[in-house]
Amino acid sequence: MSAGTLSVTNQSATVTGAGTTFTTELKTGDFIGVIVGGVPYTLVVLNIDSDTSLTIGTAYTGPTSSELAWYAVPATLQVAITQKVLNDVATMTRGMILDKENWQQVFSGTGTITVKLPDGSTYSGPAWNGVAAKGANSDITELKGLTTALSLNQGGTGATSKDGAWANLATYGTTAGTAAQGNDGRLNTVDGKSGGTINGWVYLNNNASSAYSSRSQLLIFDVLTNGASRGNVNLYSNIDSTAARSFKIDVYSDSANGKSFTFLQASGNATASGSWVSGSDERHKSNITLVPDALRAVLSWRGCTYDKLDGVPEVGLIAQDIEKDCPIAVMNGGRREFTNGLVIEDFKNLNTSGAAAAYHTEAIKALFSLVELAIVDPDRALASIDAIKDALAAAEPSS
Repeated sequence: MSAGTLSVTNQSATVTGAGTTFTTELKTGDFIGVIVGGVPYTLVVLNIDSDTSLTIGTAYTGPTSSELAWYAVPATLQVAITQKVLNDVATMTRGMILDKENWQQVFSGTGTITVKLPDGSTYSGPAWNGVAAKGANSDITELKGLTTALSLNQGGTGATSKDGAWANLATYGTTAGTAAQGNDGRLNTVDGKSGGTINGWVYLNNNASSAYSSRSQLLIFDVLTNGASRGNVNLYSNIDSTAARSFKIDVYSDSANGKSFTFLQASGNATASGSWVSGSDERHKSNITLVPDALRAVLSWRGCTYDKLDGVPEVGLIAQDIEKDCPIAVMNGGRREFTNGLVIEDFKNLNTSGAAAAYHTEAIKALFSLVELAIVDPDRALASIDAIKDALAAAEPSS
């Protein structure tokens, strides 16, 4: 900024300064720049009266103001600015002319045209008339969409509507093996595939029957070696007419005719030609502890027959009885809903074989010791029996 401040008066050509040196900083023809109320004003110096007073060429039209910062713009700089503006205008004009020529080619040219880019490089491509003329459909004369559909051979549907497209695709191909006919052999086999993932639901529906009455073969897993079957697993549904909604799994191998497992959904039972065998090797167990007070626990359990909701009559133990003495044998099966509308939250499942085997084994051993004690010391044996009875009576809920 220049030294000092200025004062200007509305409709006056006189500018006064405070702390200014007009005679050394300005000469006739220079410009003064000030900002009044956020609006810039450019004043032309007509005459320099003193260091603190000068006359401008045209009366000041802004509001009267004082103590304004100002800056001097030499007349020679005005010429340089004007020349720069002229140069920029010339550059813009040449660019506009070049754009006009380029657009003229794009709009009215034919075939391949070459346009000049602002940096002096060129680009070659089709004119718009040439774009409209491309393609096998001769009716495309302007970019307003298709009036003739792309044929199937061109990768289209041969139709201009959704229904027509589906109809054309459904009837495309007249021989077996075409994808549109649903006869592509790849849809019925995974032969030759190295792997993959099926996402979503998979529906298996095979109504073909075989040796078993009214059964449907759903899945076949076959193990082949050098083209010969070495074993397979077959899954069937409805294995016979009396076991509605049942499933059967057959397992075949070279060494056996076949072993099978049957799941009867109607009754809730499962059967097998062999036995259900659990791993019980001592080497994979730790913290082995004998169950406590086995004789008293077994005497408190109920061996029952009962009818099951959505099932058939059965015989066995009650989970709540076992849970008092062996909670580890009872598992939370979550929410169960039955066909009569009953809902049981936290349904209890029981490891019957494990609990019965452990507690009955230890109870028998306790009975053996009690029999031996009765022979040697009948009074002590009777006292032990009374203690067990008292414990059972104390555990019974009060009526």
